[in-house]
Amino acid sequence: MVGFDGAFIKGQHPGQLLSAVGIDANNGIDTGHGWVFITDKQKGLGQAIEALKPDAEHRHCRLWAAARSTIVPWWEAEMDNIMEISAPAHAWLQARPAIHWSRSHFTTGPKCDILLNNLCECFNSAILEARDKPIITMVERIRTYLMLRIIEKNLKDSGSCIAQNAGGNRFQVTHMLGGQYAVDLNTHSCSCRKWDLYGIPCCHGLAAISRQQRSPITYVSEVKSGHRPIKPPLYHKQSAKEDKD
Repeated sequence: MVGFDGAFIKGQHPGQLLSAVGIDANNGIDTGHGWVFITDKQKGLGQAIEALKPDAEHRHCRLWAAARSTIVPWWEAEMDNIMEISAPAHAWLQARPAIHWSRSHFTTGPKCDILLNNLCECFNSAILEARDKPIITMVERIRTYLMLRIIEKNLKDSGSCIAQNAGGNRFQVTHMLGGQYAVDLNTHSCSCRKWDLYGIPCCHGLAAISRQQRSPITYVSEVKSGHRPIKPPLYHKQSAKEDKD
């Protein structure tokens, strides 16, 4: 499922930032045809989805009781309740195909019953401070924020790993749930290959880095770090001079 949303850019450089945030409830086991898009019913996004992915499901956010119904009879009962409360509201909903907004009409292939586009809403809220910066500064801060979030998650997962020094900044890391991995801090590499592929230390690498009492930031690939020291701008206020950049 992919959520689309737009957020206004504030400050002296107005505009809109379009975001796409995805979640794979099937863990990649579908055949590649199980695309689901969810939006807040922006007309332009609906037209774009129809043109580019006509076979994909397109869901909208709607009223809770009817939207949460999982079978058609329950949905019909909730629609009758809405009719008793407000005939105009009932007519407004009837004019909009329930396949876009009610679980009772969703297909079962995607295995994802999300009703709200909170994926994008949470993202837009997290980058609120960055959205009033010039475009290059804004994109740089968003990139850094996402990288730090990945490191934060990997640090949490590293708590399940035990690192044993094998000499020369090399470690044998054992995961408590099973599996052993070879970590080389000199080459920024792990036998799981996630560190090698992403440029950000994996949980096994972070277990070794923590064993050495070093900062994870210094082990991020130069491509990821932008060839300059990384500061978490979305967690700390910047100086007035930095804000003018």
